Amino acid sequence: MKPFKHRILLVDDTASIHEDFHKILVPKHLGSERSLAEAEAALFGEVIATVDEASYCLESAYQGEEALKMVVASVHSQQPYSLAFVDVRMPPGWDGIETIEQLWKADASLQIVICTAYSDYSWEEISKRLPAGEKLLILKKPFDKTEVLQMVNSVTRRQELLIESRERYQAIERLAGESSEALKVTELRLEKKAQAQLHTLETLAQSEELFSKSFHCSHLPMVIQRADDNRYIEVNDSFLSLLSLRRSEVIGLTPADAGIIYELESTFTEISASSPHDLPCHLTTIKGTSAEVLISVEELTKSGVPHLLMSFQDVTQAQQLGRRVGQLEKMSVISNFSEGILESFDNLHRVIELHAAKHLSQPDLPLPVRQSFLDISHTLENATMLTRKLQTLRSERKLNLVPINLNAVIKEQARLLSRLIGERVKLQCFCDQELPEAQADPAAIAQMLMNLAANSRDAMPHGGLITILTNVFTVDEATAVEKGLLYRNFLRLSIADTGCGMNTQVLQHIFEPDFKTKPTSIAGRGMTMINDLVREHFGWIEVQSEVGRGTIVHIVIPQAPMASIKADAPYAGITEHVGTELVCILEGDGRQH
Repeated sequence: MKPFKHRILLVDDTASIHEDFHKILVPKHLGSERSLAEAEAALFGEVIATVDEASYCLESAYQGEEALKMVVASVHSQQPYSLAFVDVRMPPGWDGIETIEQLWKADASLQIVICTAYSDYSWEEISKRLPAGEKLLILKKPFDKTEVLQMVNSVTRRQELLIESRERYQAIERLAGESSEALKVTELRLEKKAQAQLHTLETLAQSEELFSKSFHCSHLPMVIQRADDNRYIEVNDSFLSLLSLRRSEVIGLTPADAGIIYELESTFTEISASSPHDLPCHLTTIKGTSAEVLISVEELTKSGVPHLLMSFQDVTQAQQLGRRVGQLEKMSVISNFSEGILESFDNLHRVIELHAAKHLSQPDLPLPVRQSFLDISHTLENATMLTRKLQTLRSERKLNLVPINLNAVIKEQARLLSRLIGERVKLQCFCDQELPEAQADPAAIAQMLMNLAANSRDAMPHGGLITILTNVFTVDEATAVEKGLLYRNFLRLSIADTGCGMNTQVLQHIFEPDFKTKPTSIAGRGMTMINDLVREHFGWIEVQSEVGRGTIVHIVIPQAPMASIKADAPYAGITEHVGTELVCILEGDGRQH
């Protein structure tokens, strides 16, 4: 390595400091000073600290900004400074700390000695702002000439060794580049082998990328599970959407830990061995979501570990549709059968009506006998009206939605309902006196009351109380938009009982056509039909129930527009006094209290 002068930068606002450093590092008159040094060494036994005049080039800067410009210029000229001495206090410009920060931005490898008095920053304060490690040294004022020389010699020697090692490394590289022809052939062969391996890895990466995209973008729910402990390694968005889960709730967990229940006839071990396709399964989660699926399983190996790739075909809607179709077919058969029964009832009613009328036309008929035939005629009228309503409900025509007095319909049906519920159950009605007209079909309202009363009766085998209430119900604009409602003003018909109530699982399925409960539960008979009728009224139905606390069914239907109310409409203009107080309490035998 050729000798060269180390460039040293002194940054200090005091001119005398610059003179002292020049005397130490660049002495011009060595004769008298060396003689004095030799005399001191002879007297005190000290080693003479000397410096080679050709070793260092000392340059001066009196402010931090000036020093920054000089460092930037040295870097651009490819003649960087080996070392910089920086004073801590340099008013009025940057202090030493900020100057060092700026210098390191220009030359990150610059070695710096910070000159500080004991009253300046402590080492802890300096290290917080300048965590530079070996690049930063501390020189306390007042400093000793020997200390300065030793510090400069140590830093510059370290740089010389670094440069020397770099030159040796470059020489070794040159020697390595002059290797034999055999080595070149070996390198060529290894390069070809590496290229082949690289091609294989690229192909494998492309295959993995294609599989990953197909896996995550598939509309088919899919998961990858370890074959040994069944932990989920990866799931796609379709699977998370199917069970309303988040990725963090599944990845790295087993199905049991994630709260996912596979209701299968086979175990995971049997599935892993047979790799089945279209295996029926019922999936449920602890959050209450569920789905009917067909599972297909394929084995795969990932990082040498066996895994299972499972795909799920959601058949929930298809099964529900199939059950609904079957229910409709059953209802069609029942409908055709009931049509004949209703016609037979109609014929029987006419025969009884003719005989009753014939006897009532006799003027000398005894009073008890006449009263009996009057009761027969009255009962016959109710039976005929019920037959007509059943015929209306089973017909395929649309509902006749007209303005009706809902309170009047309830009052008319009260006696019929009291006979239906039996002697052990009481019926009471509370109706709003100022209830406006409802836009509804009176026959449909009567049918819903009958079905709900029958449900309540079945829920109270030991007797109880059924309460019917009516009131006005208004929804705000946000709720109307959320539910997609055409109206804002509604009437609410509520039927409450004190029966056994229903649990959450039963409530989730009461509107399904073929849903059946256990003997210990009470499900809503005809709730599917009631729900359909309410929807055709442009309303909705709400059910509240708790085991042991009874059930409340709220039927919400639109209020009739004022402009559409006609005086000759069915149940329109009825003005019987129906107040907010108790209208009637009826027992099973029909007596009014």
